Amino acid sequence: MNNDEDTRELTELDQAHAIEEASAFDPAADSESVGSGKQVARATGVVSGLTLISRIFGLIRDVVIASTFGAGLATDAFFVAFKVPNLLRRLVAEGSLATAFVPVFTKELSDSEEAGRRAVGSVTTFTVILTVSLALLGFIFADEITHVFAPGFSADFEKFSLATSLLRVMFPYIVLISLVALAAGILNS
Repeated sequence: MNNDEDTRELTELDQAHAIEEASAFDPAADSESVGSGKQVARATGVVSGLTLISRIFGLIRDVVIASTFGAGLATDAFFVAFKVPNLLRRLVAEGSLATAFVPVFTKELSDSEEAGRRAVGSVTTFTVILTVSLALLGFIFADEITHVFAPGFSADFEKFSLATSLLRVMFPYIVLISLVALAAGILNS
């Protein structure tokens, strides 16, 4: 009996010691979390800085367009024609595609490199089929789309025709920018 009590006391002491060690301050673990915190802060700063630069270039683009074309027929037609593919870019390329693809690709890639390649191939095929279909539909129904997004242009035939023509020219943009977003998702994984 004495031996059992000694063993029980020893076990309880070992447990208490293990709990103490687990809850003790670990400077190495703390320095690792501080280092990763600095990396996150640095990455956040880089992304924020590049976003700021992008916004500045967008402002410069708008100033150049306004100073070159002024506020007139061509500028109005350009902005309407650019609005539709840009909306599709936000919905398809940057929205659902990027959000859904990165976690799936990361999981597949962690399983095997071959599974990651298959995932990229499948998503690329789907993306091309979807965006080419959208571009073709946009090209075919450009008149109707222009009526929906710029109903006031119907009164001015020249403005309406220019907006419709520009829309047809800009629709392939959705295919290309979706593939760029897919490549960015692969790089982010």
